[in-house]
Amino acid sequence: MACVCCVLDTILVAGYLGGSVILPSGADPTTKLVAIRWSIYNNVTFIATFSEGEFRNKYWKYKDRLELNTTTGDLEIKYLQADDDLRYTVLLEHPNNLERHNYVTLTVREKLRTPSIHIISRSLKDGFCTISLSCTSEDNVTLSWKPEQGFSERYLSGKPNQSSNEAVLWTSFSPNRNITFSCTATDGDLKEGKKHNLKCQGMSVISHPKSS
Repeated sequence: MACVCCVLDTILVAGYLGGSVILPSGADPTTKLVAIRWSIYNNVTFIATFSEGEFRNKYWKYKDRLELNTTTGDLEIKYLQADDDLRYTVLLEHPNNLERHNYVTLTVREKLRTPSIHIISRSLKDGFCTISLSCTSEDNVTLSWKPEQGFSERYLSGKPNQSSNEAVLWTSFSPNRNITFSCTATDGDLKEGKKHNLKCQGMSVISHPKSS
């Protein structure tokens, strides 16, 4: 009996060093899979296969790092390494000798570093706490400030100049309360944030930075 083979477009997936990522097989969820074969390189080096009810993961590079969903064909890679940044091929075998090749291109990125926050100025005057904060990052990212939910008093934020990798916050609020602002570093779909708790009480302003 002839084998019918279909090829679909490449799926793009991104993961982060040290983390986990799932490579979608692109299988038709309404059709049963009788065999799954994930491979890398042009010479078809198999890294994970499932056939006749048995899962095999013998390639040393991925030892103890792969988990195959035998229902969907999706492949999870754990503890991502820089050299996992590859194009992966999956061969799906359905009943009636129907085969399908799908391709997944995995991009492995470094996780964004947590931004740094420091106080520029702080004062208590005319019954209001006035505070300025600076948020900086070593990465080439977009930085933004956001107050905790429910904060309705005045605040302004922005870049002191277009060439700096810094976001400055100015806020003024009534004393005897805790206020939290978050600075978020964004690069495409990557985000990393840090929270900063401000407590203004009596004649003092106390600052408590903390990671989100």
